[in-house]
Amino acid sequence: MVVRASLGQRGDAAEVLRQVAVWLVPGAGEVDPLSNPDQAEVLVELARSHKLTGPLLVAVDAGALHLPADQVQRLVDEHEKAMLWCMRLETALLDVAEVFERGGVSEFRVLKGGAAAHLDEPDPSLRFTSDLDLLVRSRDFDAAVSALMGSGATRTHVERRPGFDHRFAKGLPLKRQNDRVTVDLHRTLVQGPFAVRTDPDRLFDDPEPFEVGGQRFLALPAWGRVLNSAYHAAVNGPIAPLRNLRDLAQYLSRPDLGPEVVAAEAARWRGEAVLERAVRLTLESLPVEIPVWEQWLESVEVDPADRALLLRGHRPSRWPVQWATLREMPLRDRAAFLFGVAVPSAEYRRAEGDLLRRRISRVRNLMRPAPV
Repeated sequence: MVVRASLGQRGDAAEVLRQVAVWLVPGAGEVDPLSNPDQAEVLVELARSHKLTGPLLVAVDAGALHLPADQVQRLVDEHEKAMLWCMRLETALLDVAEVFERGGVSEFRVLKGGAAAHLDEPDPSLRFTSDLDLLVRSRDFDAAVSALMGSGATRTHVERRPGFDHRFAKGLPLKRQNDRVTVDLHRTLVQGPFAVRTDPDRLFDDPEPFEVGGQRFLALPAWGRVLNSAYHAAVNGPIAPLRNLRDLAQYLSRPDLGPEVVAAEAARWRGEAVLERAVRLTLESLPVEIPVWEQWLESVEVDPADRALLLRGHRPSRWPVQWATLREMPLRDRAAFLFGVAVPSAEYRRAEGDLLRRRISRVRNLMRPAPV
């Protein structure tokens, strides 16, 4: 049985935003009117902070929700700014494709919002994304990093040891200096013990195409996009972003993405605990009914050890490595992984020392008394 949570009373801004998030999803109900006109300003601000100005604007335009004229104008302004940023990301995507081609990167996949906006929304303007998420094969990872850096992008952190990232890292964010776009380069979908179980090469099978600026790009297959969202929602922390849960609700409501498809793929990665948590978070957090997945939740059997492992990963650790991650690794990789963690390069140690000094300096500045 799914017990749906409530963030507030009916008509409160937070509750209305959850209704708006799934208003276009089959199985969702109507949007409640705001209980207090003063809540309109709060609602628009929540939509801005959760990057859901598109769905809110559509609901207002369709007459599903009334907002005062000044707040409608503010909503339009905020959404326009969000879409201008998304246009910048798509321009960057066109540029990165050329950079990869020159750099010998054989293929890549567009992840998350960059693909979902074109493949999974009635209109791309409904899906905001903050950066450019791209998946490359492990063998192409170093070439992709070199190509991006050769075009002016900078790494956000130093590699622990040469070759460590393309074997063990989830990915690497790189900041493009010309447009300030972050390219979040992935070689897998998640980090930690569940990452070792995944098969990133499988995600390159049966891609789904879409177009940006007249150019063809490839995304994950639909089941891969579901699992990408599920791992993002379930593994990264105890609370999933509302935008992430909206994506999942839309996927789970599709007849072609039932448990017989998605759960079967999750089982290949021994990721049933991840999918179970993601589905439960979605159905408990959002006012939408998806009977086929509610029935799946009642019948699925999840290994208690895997469920504990998933929840344990949400807690901060003082150790540089999760021993559960090490246990999942093939024997041939363990020594190299431990060596990289225990004996990082001199460049990495200098970078970490500089970072620590900057953090200490910031703390000291905060502790200084304010001038009178």
